[in-house]
Amino acid sequence: LQAEPSMGTAIKYLPHYTVEERDRWEGDWELIKGIPYALASPLPLNQRILSRLGWLLTEILEDCSECALYIELDYYISEDTVVRPDALVFCGNPGNKLTDLPDIVFEIVSESSRKTDEIVKYDLYESCGIPYYVIIYPEERAVRVFMMEGKRYKEISEQPSAFQLRHCQIEVDFNRLW
Repeated sequence: LQAEPSMGTAIKYLPHYTVEERDRWEGDWELIKGIPYALASPLPLNQRILSRLGWLLTEILEDCSECALYIELDYYISEDTVVRPDALVFCGNPGNKLTDLPDIVFEIVSESSRKTDEIVKYDLYESCGIPYYVIIYPEERAVRVFMMEGKRYKEISEQPSAFQLRHCQIEVDFNRLW
C-alpha cells in the first residue's frame, strides 16, 4: 500500500513554467512563481469601475507629468512570474516591457478572482515591495488600500486616500468610482 502524498509532496510535483513558455501560450495567462492562472473575461460591472478608475486617475495625474496610469499592462517580475493588474500607476518610462516596480497596483475583485487578489497577489506585491496595493470590491462598493510600511503592508482607511509617488503626491476619492 502506498501512502497518500503530503501537501508538500503534491506541491513538489506541480508543473513549473517560465514567462518565456507562457508567452507562447494561447489565451491570457498570468504566471505566479511558475504556476499558471487563467485570466477570466471581465464582468461588465468591473469594466465600468475600471473605466471610471481610468478617468479619475488620468485626471488626477495630469499635474504629475512623470507618472501615468496603465490599464491591463503585463508586469514582468521574474523569469517565472508575470502578472496583469487591472490597472497600475508607474512613474517613469516603462519602455517596451514593464519590469520596474509600479508605484500603485489596482485589482478589481470578482468572485472568481477574490482569493487570488486577496491572498496570492497580496503576498506577491508585498514581497516585491510595491508601495501601494489597492483592492476594489465593486459589488460591495468598497476599497481597501494597503501601503508599504517597512517590509509589510499596512491597511490605511483615510478617505480620500493620499499616495506619495516618486515625483508627486496625489489624493484619490474612491467614492467617485460608484
